[in-house]
Amino acid sequence: MEWSPPSDLPSEEFASQFDTVVLFLDELNSAPPSVQAAAYQLILNRRVGQYHLPEGVSIVAAGNRDSDKGVTYRMPAPLANRFVHVELRVDFEDWMTWATNLSLIHISEPTRLLSRGYGGLGVENKTGGGGGVGG
Repeated sequence: MEWSPPSDLPSEEFASQFDTVVLFLDELNSAPPSVQAAAYQLILNRRVGQYHLPEGVSIVAAGNRDSDKGVTYRMPAPLANRFVHVELRVDFEDWMTWATNLSLIHISEPTRLLSRGYGGLGVENKTGGGGGVGG
């Protein structure tokens, strides 16, 4: 049996156009064990089935913690051990300064976000203009 190459994974032709390609596996630990097993083959052997991951492709994955109460499956240790785990902390004020300085948002946008509790992100507003979720 021969499978068609995955259309969502980078081809040799595509990867050859760049120095580095990042394959981002979002919500990896929300995938059922069978999908995680395929990801393990891709990460460990740089292949799945007949598909080979081209040179210059790096793999990055993201997912929720079990404590976030999202849909998660425990990631098998051999798969988890292939990654460096980094926990990011949300800091809206740092983001707002960065986005404003780069003109990524209009000056009225931070005011709207502040008045709505950071857009409903559940981040406590330290500046006094709104609560968290539903604030």
